Amino acid sequence: MIRNGVCIKGFRKSTYAMEPLMATIIIVAIVITVSMAVAYWMGGIAGLYTRFEELDIMEAYVTKEYLDSTEYYVIHLAVRNRGTAAATIEIDNILINDVPLKRVIKSDASTQYWYDDVQPSGSSPVPSPNPETENPQEGTALDATAVPVSITIGPGEIYYILIAIPYGADIGGTGTITAGLRIEIKLHTASGREFMKLLVLP
Repeated sequence: MIRNGVCIKGFRKSTYAMEPLMATIIIVAIVITVSMAVAYWMGGIAGLYTRFEELDIMEAYVTKEYLDSTEYYVIHLAVRNRGTAAATIEIDNILINDVPLKRVIKSDASTQYWYDDVQPSGSSPVPSPNPETENPQEGTALDATAVPVSITIGPGEIYYILIAIPYGADIGGTGTITAGLRIEIKLHTASGREFMKLLVLP
């Protein structure tokens, strides 16, 4: 076409130059999506195999109580599981100076008892060591010489564990429970980890 002495050729826009760009964008988007999915899946697998238990003995102290004219030391432990896996503690794996609790006995006294309870943070139970008078709604009181029993503490849970030991009890032939004695309380979990606390009997 000639207009005013100037030749103007008609033309149309070509879409061929846009096609490689669009293809590249689509491929990149697919790669990113697949990469995110794989990363999420791998993270889940890694989390499954890297779960751990971490018991924190937040509070520990000893009080004196009496049952049937027998003096007991009652050890109070507030234990939180700060890990990502549940922690299981068997009664045989609560140790006093490396001696299993059921071997810390006094022949002329009632057998020692232990008590476990789950309470909200900041609320501590004050039970008697006598399992016959315990309020069942407060927790479970058990004879430490009975069949093996376990405590399972889930992630984020707090357990209050109370251990009652008769005054004068023999610690598996390694010593005697008396005032001023320094004792090590050790919680041994089913997975083999150990968490401990040092206390002095009043």
